[in-house]
Amino acid sequence: GINAEYGGDGVMVCNAWKPDTTSVTFTWKNPSGEVLVAKANEISIAQTSKDRLFTSTVKIHGMKSEQGGDYKCEVKFDIETNPRIFTTKLQLLSAKITHSGPDHGDSAYIDVGAELLITCTYTGDEDPAKVVWLKGTALKGDPLTDQDITYVITTSDYEESTK
Repeated sequence: GINAEYGGDGVMVCNAWKPDTTSVTFTWKNPSGEVLVAKANEISIAQTSKDRLFTSTVKIHGMKSEQGGDYKCEVKFDIETNPRIFTTKLQLLSAKITHSGPDHGDSAYIDVGAELLITCTYTGDEDPAKVVWLKGTALKGDPLTDQDITYVITTSDYEESTK
């Protein structure tokens, strides 16, 4: 499945490797089976190609929860009777980070020894399986645990009524 950030864009990609002698068309359908059509500031559909790899990308701008679901990408080669159908699940997820320190853009600066409260609030259609805090970056971060006396980590249960 593909996840979109709350208030962000939902993006789906469909690829086809095209033989030299044929043409390929992409058709996207929403969860209701209706064909997706590009609409200014709402839905954009782009097709790109590099050598024989053709890609169709759909972007749902400012995605809302009700736009989630199973989308279908139909790939039709001109020499075939029926399209090949691929399904992807698009769902809306969000993790908003707030902190108690003075704001400096996306950063918080505090005095040495001062306390900083960082809160991650999740909004989505599914209960998250796990929450992990990292110190550093998402690609090279060290997991924080409540075993380290420097950090106090508390987690409250996912409330389905607030999704």
